[in-house]
Amino acid sequence: MPSSILLLLAIGIGQATQSVSVQQSSGWCSPNIANVIGNVTVNCIGVDPRALDRLNAQLSRTHLELADRIRQANAWTARYKDLESQLRRNGDDNRLSQQAEDYLHQGELEKAGTILDQILRDEEKQIDRTAANHYNRALIFQLQFLTVDALPHFEQAYRYRPEEIKYGQAYGALLYEQHDFTRAEAVLLTTLGRARELAASNHDPTRVLPAILVALGLVYSDTERLTQSLLSGKPWTSTVRSRRPIRGSNHSSR
Repeated sequence: MPSSILLLLAIGIGQATQSVSVQQSSGWCSPNIANVIGNVTVNCIGVDPRALDRLNAQLSRTHLELADRIRQANAWTARYKDLESQLRRNGDDNRLSQQAEDYLHQGELEKAGTILDQILRDEEKQIDRTAANHYNRALIFQLQFLTVDALPHFEQAYRYRPEEIKYGQAYGALLYEQHDFTRAEAVLLTTLGRARELAASNHDPTRVLPAILVALGLVYSDTERLTQSLLSGKPWTSTVRSRRPIRGSNHSSR
C-alpha cells in the first residue's frame, strides 16, 4: 500500500479518535462506551439513573447520529437541572412541588406534568383571591377617604386580573382623580375594549360600562379633547341598540 494512503488513513483514525474524545468529555453527557457503532446510550452527570433511562429511550427513537444525540442529551440535561432546581426551591413549603421533583427523578414526566397542572390550577385560584383582596382593601381605604392609599391596591388588583372590568374601571377612575391622565386613559381604554367584547358576546356589563365611559370622557375633557369625549360612547351605543329585542319576539323589552 502506498505510503501516502497509509498517511491519510492514520490522519483519519486520529481525527475520529479525537472526535470520540471530544464527544465523551464536553458538556454533561457522553457515550457509555468508546465504540460508537450501534445504538449507544449516553450517560449524563447529575441525572438520576431512572430519568436517564427515560432520556435514552427517547433518544433511541430519534435515529440521530451520535454527535447529535450528545447535543440533545446535553440540552435535555440542562433543562432537567433547571427544573430540578426550581422544584427544589419551591418544595421547601410545597408538598406538590416535592412530588413533582420525585416524579422527575423517576423519569415519570407525565406524572410530574400532572402535578404541575394541579399546582397551576391552585395558583390561579390564589391569584383570583389576591386580586379580590387588593380590590377590597382599596375599597376600605376609600371608605376612610384615604384615596392615595387606595391607589396601589387598585393597581395590584388590575395587574393581577386586568380582564376583570370593575378593577380596571376603579383603577382608571382613581388615576383620573389623581390627575394621572396618561395612565388613566390607557387603563380605561383597555377596560372599555374588554367591556365591549363582553357586550358583543351577550354578557351584560351595563352596570360598570357607563362609569368607564364617564371617566374616559372626563379624561378627554380635562385634556382638551372634547371630540374624543363625545365619540367615546358611540360604539357602546351601537352595541346596545344591536342587542335590543325585536318587537314581537319572545324576549321582553327592558
